[in-house]
Amino acid sequence: MPQIGKYQPAMEALMKTKARLSQDDIEKALTGADLSMTELTATLNTHNAKISGLLDRNYSQALAFNFAGTPSFVIGSAIIPGVLDEKGLKDAIAKARG
Repeated sequence: MPQIGKYQPAMEALMKTKARLSQDDIEKALTGADLSMTELTATLNTHNAKISGLLDRNYSQALAFNFAGTPSFVIGSAIIPGVLDEKGLKDAIAKARG
């Protein structure tokens, strides 16, 4: 069975790892989140072209906006690098709406 639809548990398992991730750390975390590395690898290979295309598109867009990291936002015509708190986000949206 393909591992599609397991993003949330995979992300949570990886984000709980405190140190820089090695390949072994990644495999242990994902296996601990009940993902099969064999099935995950097969799924990634099957969808590699689509995944690569999305990553390339996102990277090109980030370059076009001069984003240096995440998070970054485009709200209306404003480009906002960095974290926004709830008030900052609401203010930026209100300003964009005029």
